[in-house]
Amino acid sequence: MNYLGMDDFTSSYLESALWSSIDDNGTPLDAPKYSDMELADETVTIFKADCAKFQSDNAELLTPAREYQSTSHIAHDFWLTRNGHGSGFWDGDYPKELGKALTRPAKRLASVPCILAMMAGYTYRHDGSPGLGRC
Repeated sequence: MNYLGMDDFTSSYLESALWSSIDDNGTPLDAPKYSDMELADETVTIFKADCAKFQSDNAELLTPAREYQSTSHIAHDFWLTRNGHGSGFWDGDYPKELGKALTRPAKRLASVPCILAMMAGYTYRHDGSPGLGRC
């Protein structure tokens, strides 16, 4: 999927963000009821920048990682690892040392506050404050 001029890595990262995030009723943000909502420009800008930086800073790790997983799967693991979802680079899809090496830079980045996952004026929050949902 190429969404809003995103490369495959960033599009997959976005898909993972929506898949793993829920609204206040527990509905995933990739559910059909949200299919017509648009991402806020700020979200797109930040997702593109974060993914570009991760790819650039870790190019020497991503090349061998692509021998084991697709770009889409690597982006998915980046989202999961970065946000502490209990799965990711370290869970066995890569050789142990490569998985650890990819985990370190992903963990150095702060978790993505769901305030970045804004759609159509709604702000998604992970801190328990009022909003449409949480990561």
